[in-house]
Amino acid sequence: MVYYDMTRNDILNKFEMKNEFIPEHMIIENDYNFKDKLIKRKDLFDKILFDGSDHNFFIGEKNGVMIGYSCVHGPTYCAEIVHPFAVMGSNIIRIGTYSGLNKNKKNGRFLIPISVKGTDDVTKCYSTKTSGLKPSKKMLINIESIMKSNKIGYDKGNLISCSSILSQNKSNIKKMISQKYLGMDMITAPIFAIAKQYGVHAVALLYLFDKISMSSTTPNLNDKSLALGNNANDVMFEIIFKYLDETNNQE
Repeated sequence: MVYYDMTRNDILNKFEMKNEFIPEHMIIENDYNFKDKLIKRKDLFDKILFDGSDHNFFIGEKNGVMIGYSCVHGPTYCAEIVHPFAVMGSNIIRIGTYSGLNKNKKNGRFLIPISVKGTDDVTKCYSTKTSGLKPSKKMLINIESIMKSNKIGYDKGNLISCSSILSQNKSNIKKMISQKYLGMDMITAPIFAIAKQYGVHAVALLYLFDKISMSSTTPNLNDKSLALGNNANDVMFEIIFKYLDETNNQE
């Protein structure tokens, strides 16, 4: 057997996890300091039901709802987590940051990607279609409803996922702007592609962390930008936990 053919039971055995701990929803966040972030995020949950830290995830409970969480960096590592949980039937909620291509957008503003293109190799492994990758309509509508009812501003638009943001030169950036992309990240397209491959739902809620200007590929961060990002991060989790709570009550 090859890894690609792993079944639910194979994955459970690999993780040494019981079937009862398979979450309906798996939260995937992005951060280069993912190991520390995994530890910190445990504090947001009421309790930890299964600690899979050796495999970079945990299953927690919040307001009586069982939720999985992992933090990753880059498309390859993302697939190492999303693939097995998608095989086991977990829907994927992609949260975190993206880099903006619109200089007029303020750091901390939310984006709900409605169409994503993947230029990374991981997306190509799971889908022959690497552009126009879509989120779950139902998940998107529900999250939008929460955003609107709480009067939280957000944008909807196109996102591009790449293998390396730092490798994007001025020519690439200019082309993406001309094609009406609002920003870029490294894992949303792979997540949407994997979710579609295994028949689970996926959605993304991101906030603007930095901007890649036309004059430089160096992120333009300052203390105010970081403060806006920290506030957006707190609001982001409030939205997702509310969404999961409402989804659980509808069942």
